[in-house]
Amino acid sequence: METSISNRLSTRILAASSEVLREMGFGLHPDIYKLCLYNELLARNTNIILDYRIPVFYKNTPINFNIQVDLFVENTVMIIICNKNQITSADETMMKSALSIAKKPLGLLLNYHSPNFIHSFKKISNPIRTANNNAL
Repeated sequence: METSISNRLSTRILAASSEVLREMGFGLHPDIYKLCLYNELLARNTNIILDYRIPVFYKNTPINFNIQVDLFVENTVMIIICNKNQITSADETMMKSALSIAKKPLGLLLNYHSPNFIHSFKKISNPIRTANNNAL
């Protein structure tokens, strides 16, 4: 059930992201796209948090550090926006770790470097939640 909700939500986010790319073009600073996507999702009546901070704990002790993602949508999908040649395995690993720490099901890496939208995003599932859901 959670997977289908996450998938529908990611489809809605990607549609909004595509609209931002269509309106703004590609190659601008990531913060411009972050604010445009934030406004686009708000206009679509989406519950969204800008610059979401995830507290980090070591052995149940909080450390004085937070992981920050650009947008957090409907308490489900974490989004990081970039503008570079390609999304790397390091970007994917960082998102997986953030998802695990936050205990959230899905992340989207959105790259506004290229006009080819189909290659400009990467959907990342939380590996721990996926393994636990498959074990049930």
